[in-house]
Amino acid sequence: MMKSVLTAVLLSLLLVSCKQSTEPDSNDEPVKGFDKITELYGLHNNIDLISSKSEGMLKTGDLAPDFLVKTDDNIEFSLSDLRGKVVYMEFWRTRCHFCVQAMPGMVEATNSIEDEDFVVIAVSTDATDNVSESRVSEFVDEYNMGNFVNIYDGMSVNTSIGYQYGITGTPIGFLIDKEGRVVRLLHPSSSTFKSSILEELDK
Repeated sequence: MMKSVLTAVLLSLLLVSCKQSTEPDSNDEPVKGFDKITELYGLHNNIDLISSKSEGMLKTGDLAPDFLVKTDDNIEFSLSDLRGKVVYMEFWRTRCHFCVQAMPGMVEATNSIEDEDFVVIAVSTDATDNVSESRVSEFVDEYNMGNFVNIYDGMSVNTSIGYQYGITGTPIGFLIDKEGRVVRLLHPSSSTFKSSILEELDK
């Protein structure tokens, strides 16, 4: 009888061990970026488009097309994760004179808005000009864009947020409300740039 008890115990231990080894480790699951937005600061190039392309360029009232950013640290972040936050999304290029000219003012204005419900996403379309990701990364550092979620946009229509948003040139910026809809087209050179963001945050 003692032998059969020992056999039963050993079999139980073996089954528990097998179950533990086959269950997925929760630490391997991607971490949603909306809870760790500061970890998304830097430059990202691994993008999946989720929504379909808009008809023409986005306009006031349109739902901003969704996309997913995957980081090397196993964080996944989609635009729709930011519902409840105000988002300013700027499309720019390093070879665009007006983009470069406006960037210091954009950095200064947005950094002065100390509100955790405000997020800046800067989408570089430099891939279309064959400007390397490393050069864009240098620009991001040089212009102190470290508090933005920076994206190196894809060249093809299958990987391009710019295509999805219907943009035809840079610079162009979209102010997106807490429900994910475009409030207005906005650019840092506008005299109402900061006040428009603050007004939306107050709603």
